[in-house]
Amino acid sequence: MAQSSPQLQTRPAAFPSGQAKPSHDAVNLRTITFQTKSGAVHTLKAPRGANVYNSAERSGVHLPAVCKQGSCSSCVCKLLEGTVTYSTQPECLTPKLKGEGFVAICVASVNSDATFLTHQGATLRAERAEDMDRMKHRHG
Repeated sequence: MAQSSPQLQTRPAAFPSGQAKPSHDAVNLRTITFQTKSGAVHTLKAPRGANVYNSAERSGVHLPAVCKQGSCSSCVCKLLEGTVTYSTQPECLTPKLKGEGFVAICVASVNSDATFLTHQGATLRAERAEDMDRMKHRHG
């Protein structure tokens, strides 16, 4: 009779009666919350390392995205809490914008529970246009 690995054994006292033991997969799930400007909130679960945009789409949360390569900024959200990593560094975000919490979710993977303010692409493009105008006036 095969015994399970000691690393996977749990103590019954840790799970009061009526509660299911969490599976290894459940431990790796992260909660992703999307808040829209209108105040709507969408919450989903995704595995650690899952692409944020794809996880939203699979869960029925439809967010804007055009290039899906981190170039156009249509998918940009503001990370309010949590951490992400990038599969590809997004061309649409400067280090300053990343530092301000902007995330190109089409190339971002979730590392922790995370909360995003959605539909920031237009705001971001407007800010970049203003920056370009200021630069032209300084050098023009």
